[in-house]
Amino acid sequence: MDKKPIAYKGHLAMLGANILWGLMSPISKAVLQTGEVSALALTTFRMVGAAVVFWIASLFTKHEHIDHHDLAKLFFAALLGIVLN
Repeated sequence: MDKKPIAYKGHLAMLGANILWGLMSPISKAVLQTGEVSALALTTFRMVGAAVVFWIASLFTKHEHIDHHDLAKLFFAALLGIVLN
């Protein structure tokens, strides 16, 4: 019988993302309550940190061509999901 190995990579990535998302709120609240970091500075740290992590992750992945039509869809989906929320 041919058994396929179970791929846990995607599950672990989702688990990690959910754990980080869940920890974000109490950690952010604790940091902002001290008054040492402003909300704008905390947001900037988070955005720059995420950009650095994604850039480092891109060094270890293969590059794929994405059609311009799909990029436009992603752009408008990002606007609807983040900006216009």
